[in-house]
Amino acid sequence: MISRPTRNRLILILILIMTLMALAAKPSNVLAASAQQAPASKMGAVFSGVSAVTTFGKVSPANGATSQATSVTLKWNAAPSNPYGFDQYYKYCYYATGGTCNYAGVLTTTQYSISGLTQGVTYFWQIQLVNCKDSTCTQKERIDADGGQVWSFTTLGGNPPGAFSKSMPADNDLSIASRMLSWQSSTGATSYQVCYTPTINDTNCAYLGAWKDVGNVTTYTMPNDAKFIWGNRYYWQVKAVNSGGNTLANSGTWWSFTTANLIGKVTLISPDGIINESTPTYRWNELSGATWYYLWITGSTGNTVFNQWYQASAFCNAGTCAATPSITLGGGDFTWKIQAWNSTGYGPWSNALAFNTPIPTPPGTPTLVSPSGDIGTNYTPTFIWNAAPMKAMSNGDSTKIEPREDSTATRYQLWIGDPSGKVYSAWYDAVSICSAGSCSVTSPLTLKGGTYTWWVQAWNSAGYGQWSTGKVFSIVPLGAATLVTPTGYIDTNYNPTYTWNQVGGSTWYYLWVNGPNGNVIKQWYTSAQANCNGTTCSVTPATTLRSGAHTWWIQTWNEAGIGPWSAPMAFSTFTPPLPGASTLLTPSGDIGTNYNPTYTWNQVTGATYYYLWVNGPSGVVIQQWYTSAQANCNGTTCSATPATTLDVGTHSWWIRTWNAGGYGPWSSAMTFSVTIPTVPGAATLVSPTGSIGTNNPDYTWNKVSDATWYYLWINDASSNVFKQWYKAADVCGASTCTVTAPVSLATGPHFWWIQTWNSVGLGPWSTKLDFSIP
Repeated sequence: MISRPTRNRLILILILIMTLMALAAKPSNVLAASAQQAPASKMGAVFSGVSAVTTFGKVSPANGATSQATSVTLKWNAAPSNPYGFDQYYKYCYYATGGTCNYAGVLTTTQYSISGLTQGVTYFWQIQLVNCKDSTCTQKERIDADGGQVWSFTTLGGNPPGAFSKSMPADNDLSIASRMLSWQSSTGATSYQVCYTPTINDTNCAYLGAWKDVGNVTTYTMPNDAKFIWGNRYYWQVKAVNSGGNTLANSGTWWSFTTANLIGKVTLISPDGIINESTPTYRWNELSGATWYYLWITGSTGNTVFNQWYQASAFCNAGTCAATPSITLGGGDFTWKIQAWNSTGYGPWSNALAFNTPIPTPPGTPTLVSPSGDIGTNYTPTFIWNAAPMKAMSNGDSTKIEPREDSTATRYQLWIGDPSGKVYSAWYDAVSICSAGSCSVTSPLTLKGGTYTWWVQAWNSAGYGQWSTGKVFSIVPLGAATLVTPTGYIDTNYNPTYTWNQVGGSTWYYLWVNGPNGNVIKQWYTSAQANCNGTTCSVTPATTLRSGAHTWWIQTWNEAGIGPWSAPMAFSTFTPPLPGASTLLTPSGDIGTNYNPTYTWNQVTGATYYYLWVNGPSGVVIQQWYTSAQANCNGTTCSATPATTLDVGTHSWWIRTWNAGGYGPWSSAMTFSVTIPTVPGAATLVSPTGSIGTNNPDYTWNKVSDATWYYLWINDASSNVFKQWYKAADVCGASTCTVTAPVSLATGPHFWWIQTWNSVGLGPWSTKLDFSIP
């Protein structure tokens, strides 16, 4: 027995297959009709496909639908399969205005029928998907259709509109030069719908896609689009509509009219009959007043081959028009026609012309030119061949033999092989690689040294030509580099330049250097980075070598692969004596709240690097190498200020020296401690005090150790008149701090205070100081 999840998946697959079959069976004339677009863009017809349903949504009745029967079938799209792998089902609800949605039902189909509805009432409806999240469906996931949007529809109610008649144009009227339709008013009508079509009794108005709702009016002007063509016959009808139903004009009788040929009908010239080209030029007589022309080409089965709008000003001259579409026709029968257009609308289609193109013939055999024989170190050769010759044809005249243009090669396949098999194969468009009877392709890959054979085959729409005769060539394998310098004893040159002879065909070089303790350099360089000048290549790596014996090699490479290693070359550098130990100077002892101290030590003769090591209360906090320059060595001392902020507590530090000879000894340890900061003390106020002679006095107090900010507070006899924080660095000197408050004080008594602050917190307020302004 098939489980419910499996059954649901099978249903979804079946629906998708049926949808795809329906799309595949769509008549070709539907596509042709959709292609007849008004030349709004005047750049060609636009085609659109049909996308598969990808969301869970309701289908019918459409949202806001009217004139529905009292029995309605609710329909919706199938939801995606349950992602939890268990059962799923649908629930529904519907209700009239003022009601609420109470979901009911356990449905596994995508429709549900309801009946007994009241006439003239608006109903609301919604569908809910339930995904079971376990096998017993105890846990559920609920999803409302259309993202939760509720739809509505209204049932028929009351009497349909009264009888009425169409007015103009009259039935069977000819040479109509107006696009306006008119009709009498219908009793009870709330709106009117119009249809015009070349097909009599087009009851569903398929020509327009649906009846056109024009509102509660009695005239309608047919739009100037591809559905309205001057010089055509149309049938037309009007439908009066209200909530009780609809009524057709003239008791359902359709009228007809024929539009005047205001633009005219195009006369075609060529191509016509049998032609011997696959990209013909289409010519027709210019039509006075036409501003655009629509070219339509169909194949032997009526299928559309090409359609395109052409602007008269660009393609017409001296009474004729000509266009050469960028399409290559195959052999067979074709039909073409032209429709003219100007601002008044579309003219009728021209009479069609039929023509036939011969069945194309496969191309001839290309002749190879180069490469051939020994091509040295050319690892990316250019392959050149003569274009495949066209075959001969007779146009019914045995005395006249001409080359068949339809046998021209449009593509070429280049095939390259070596003794092990295929190395490369690719197709190329002839228009991209051929000129004046010759074709060429530069090898898209870098070949290795060895022997190769290559072939070319031509192709066109008729098929493949014969393979060319193969041509053999050989390439010299990528060689090894010959090393030049450094070699032997190079003294104190710890950053030597490595030089070797350039190798033909090599695009990269790999430098490998071993020192006393193993590999010290391994680096790839392009030919440009290696400064290759046609004779030699050279690089100077940034790596500083140690003293002692070294050996180096170069390996070549290009896109074909890696070449051989060079023979090794040895050299040695001077070994200096090891540097001595440094003597530490500062920091030492209690350094207070200096959490980023500067470390100073005596410079050591011969040392080129210094290694700073600092331990804190919890272990290592700094490990850092410094060059003599980075350590600011001045001939006597060296110093460094690391960015690391230290914790409170005891620390120890050391310095180790180094030069090309190796590591020197560690210094003796030095210990220092960092203390915990405290809140600052109270400030002592200096001035103003007593009676003063200015309304803008300077406020001065004694500087407080560890205070980083000061808060100035000024009161008059009744309230605060000024308060402001000041940064110590901005207002303090060596012993005092002074600010001028940006406020002009009134006469009378005043009082002021200062409060201190640092990163630990607020200090105490100062003692109040009084002053008065007479």
